[in-house]
Amino acid sequence: MFEELIDKLENYPNVHYEAGMHFIRILPTGLVEFPVMIEWVWGTRFMVHLDGWHQDFDSYDEAAKFFMLAASGRYRLKTGNKGDQRFRWTVEYWDGSRWVEHSTTTDLFYPFWKPTTSGYLMNQLLPVDLPEVAPVVWSIAPGS
Repeated sequence: MFEELIDKLENYPNVHYEAGMHFIRILPTGLVEFPVMIEWVWGTRFMVHLDGWHQDFDSYDEAAKFFMLAASGRYRLKTGNKGDQRFRWTVEYWDGSRWVEHSTTTDLFYPFWKPTTSGYLMNQLLPVDLPEVAPVVWSIAPGS
């Protein structure tokens, strides 16, 4: 099912990934990068995970495009941290002139008593010459 994506990833020897029957996970190579995973859920349903954030997709094509663009740096994660534990992730995308927030996921269990800090994670695992973001990607329901 993921042969096309694996063929693309094979063109980039510096990209480290894991592939199983139902998923592909690109592993971060630096401290400010995050793992990106595409997973077949069932039927035509797919899920893309960016560290602790995730999004459901109704088609393979939309999920695969989002997966590749997230690995290229077209999306970044704004994180909320309690101590050294991430508990909130907001996906932001580059609209050509600024970063725009899309959706936020928060863990239910985290050390709420610790001070909150924030930071940014951004991948540059694949070249940025991938196609521009299609509006259809953002017409779907926000991540949960």
